[in-house]
Amino acid sequence: MDGSRLSPVDRSFTLMLRCPICASDEADTLGVTGSDVGSPDATVIMRCEDCSAVYLSPRASGPDRSPLASVDTLFSRSRLRRWSRGLPASAKTLRVTPADRIPESGGYDLILLSRSLESADDPSALLRQAAGLLVPGGRVVVIGGNAASSCFALFGGRHWSGYQFPQTRQQLTPAALHRACTNAGLRIIKIATESGAEAWLHSTANWLHDWNVGPALVHLLTGRWLLPQAVAALLEGLAAARGRGSLLVAQLERP
Repeated sequence: MDGSRLSPVDRSFTLMLRCPICASDEADTLGVTGSDVGSPDATVIMRCEDCSAVYLSPRASGPDRSPLASVDTLFSRSRLRRWSRGLPASAKTLRVTPADRIPESGGYDLILLSRSLESADDPSALLRQAAGLLVPGGRVVVIGGNAASSCFALFGGRHWSGYQFPQTRQQLTPAALHRACTNAGLRIIKIATESGAEAWLHSTANWLHDWNVGPALVHLLTGRWLLPQAVAALLEGLAAARGRGSLLVAQLERP
């Protein structure tokens, strides 16, 4: 599995009894993830029955979390142009990743939150912070994994690539993200899914690794061999066409 093996002295853990999005205490158990099932850092995967957010309990606490794998492929020029359409030509832009601190001064026209909500202590509070840095009419774009994707449906019990334990704390679905944005007072322009074929490759690699399959085969899936990439692209293309792509993107506006 992704994520380093940590001893209890390296990191503290917090038992999560309520959903970090809607505070409901009603949840289903999906499985267990971590370095190894039964290890001190294993964690239970919970899915909120109310807003459908997926969260880990217990989860790692403390400010020393490692950065998540990036989703830089989303920041193409064409997408940035689409997200900033209608903003001034001199628009002031801020990009925030899990390893970044939110600045104190604002005046931004566009804020990009890249995988930030997944590791935040309070996703709605982070969105409110971002909204407070925007000029009136400014936008926030949220990019993260989709816990309602076709890939999640197959691998979400343990091996989904979005579980970058212990860095991640929760994973959002479109419904959960809608709830978090509403809680933050942001106007929702659009919530949609994007294609992310690498989720299939890394989830399959996690599954193979868990079954002690040789590292050479795992390397083929995460390397540059064209056949698994083509299969993953086909699966993800079909999923994205049904609105179940592996990446979740929300375009929001400060009223």
